[in-house]
Amino acid sequence: MQRNSDGLITHVDGRNFEHFLKDLSFQRGAAYKEAKELGIFPRKQVGACVGSVMDLRTGMVFEGINGKFDNIIPADRVHPTIAARYESILDSNPAPDHPLGHAEVKAVNELLWERQKLGLPDGEAALSELHASVEFPFLSHMKTDLPGRPASFCANCNLMLDGVDSSHGRFTGNPPTDDNWIP
Repeated sequence: MQRNSDGLITHVDGRNFEHFLKDLSFQRGAAYKEAKELGIFPRKQVGACVGSVMDLRTGMVFEGINGKFDNIIPADRVHPTIAARYESILDSNPAPDHPLGHAEVKAVNELLWERQKLGLPDGEAALSELHASVEFPFLSHMKTDLPGRPASFCANCNLMLDGVDSSHGRFTGNPPTDDNWIP
């Protein structure tokens, strides 16, 4: 791994970390799609999205899946940084689903717990050292016949994960439109 002067990863195996992470999330999405087709893991258990989040300080990558509608982070497993974000948007929940049920939020939550175990910063500032790549594994790519479609952060994830970079952009409002999309 190559790092910049701040110690953050810039390249993995000679490739830009963002390309590495996009490929990884695409491959993981394809694995879930294949598991569904083989009858090993039902689509309902995966949910709409699969997300991979990389900690550019440690190199750790965590994966999350949306799961069923009620599959949210248990109250006793919500990291304090994520809990503070969640509490701040409770009254203005911009999207109709639960913010703690999103793949990328689940993955960031676990990375923050790991950073805490390692004695690394795990507050608001730590979010800027994380990068997410999310896929819709059961939708076809818009420009090719390949399975999987890149997913932008929804309005909930935009607020919950402010500071975390997204490989595929973010929507600032609901419903998601071109007018509220940030690349």
